[in-house]
Amino acid sequence: MNLKRKAFISLALSLLMATSVASAAKKQEKLPCSFRDIKIQKNGQAINVSREPFIYDGTTFLPLRDVTENFGYSVVWDDATSTIRLSGGASSDVTLLKQDLQNKDIMISQLQSQIQTLKTERDNLKKKLDDEDSSSSSDKDVDDLEDDLKDDYSKYTKGDEVLKFSFSVKEKSSTVTVTMEGDFDRGKSEWKDRNASKFEDFIEDIAKASAKALDKDVTVIVEDKNNKEAGEYSYDEDKKKFKKESEYGSSSSSKDSDSEIEDMLEDDYSKYTKGSKNLEFEYSVKVGSDEITVTMKLQDYKKTDSEWKDRNESKFDDFIESLAKDIAKIEEDKDVSVKVYSEKDSSTKIYSESFKAKDID
Repeated sequence: MNLKRKAFISLALSLLMATSVASAAKKQEKLPCSFRDIKIQKNGQAINVSREPFIYDGTTFLPLRDVTENFGYSVVWDDATSTIRLSGGASSDVTLLKQDLQNKDIMISQLQSQIQTLKTERDNLKKKLDDEDSSSSSDKDVDDLEDDLKDDYSKYTKGDEVLKFSFSVKEKSSTVTVTMEGDFDRGKSEWKDRNASKFEDFIEDIAKASAKALDKDVTVIVEDKNNKEAGEYSYDEDKKKFKKESEYGSSSSSKDSDSEIEDMLEDDYSKYTKGSKNLEFEYSVKVGSDEITVTMKLQDYKKTDSEWKDRNESKFDDFIESLAKDIAKIEEDKDVSVKVYSEKDSSTKIYSESFKAKDID
């Protein structure tokens, strides 16, 4: 409680007691008072009073109603008991202060919530910006790698013929795939005569350069001009280990030779188009120690059907010989036996031809 309020209560009580005593005694006295044009202020603001304050016996007397009402009290005079009743005042002020404090707490809580929302929005924007920067940086790294590969590895010159490549790079979370599209046919001499050992060294250099640039494991896929896979290779960045996964025409390929030959035949020899009607075939291949047996199933026709009879035998023989030569590029030094059966009469062989390895160019 501040000094002004203490002074006020002291003065008010003095006045109240003097009034009560005078009334109770029902007498009147003349008091030697002094007037000094006393002014009253509340928080620096003047209070207007109905009666001028005065000083008696060292005590300043004020108009009770004028002063107390300015401090939030209500004043009631009880004439029957000669009692002044005050209510409100300080307790009302405390209530108002508590309410004001509560309102301030609510405002603080709302502001804190707004601050947290703004922080979340800021963090989300920062993360989005970082992701965009990271993605942009990653895209730039991939583009730079493609440019470097094109500059340094667009040609392989260690075989009988130069092999040319274009590059595309795709980056995933932990791996990089480098696809090399060549200007050759994997079934032709350009690929067969490439010097396989030095070509692996060439691919290993590409894999290592890619792993170093992006700090990830690398898969290198070589495709021919027809987008047929000619080889797949891998490089483990942590173990610094290069591996040939598969290679078209290689006996050490991870793919079985018979499956590789079947794939080639299905890709390149599924149809014979030189007769009156196109003939379609399905293949199965068995690779033995000295001989490769190719079984061709003629689809839809029997040996007695005109479509088979009108196939143009000479050109069909050339078709079979070309087929045998391509098989020999995959499996060297083995004879090739080709047998044709009708799907509609699978027990009857309708064509057969054999080629000796030494006679296959």
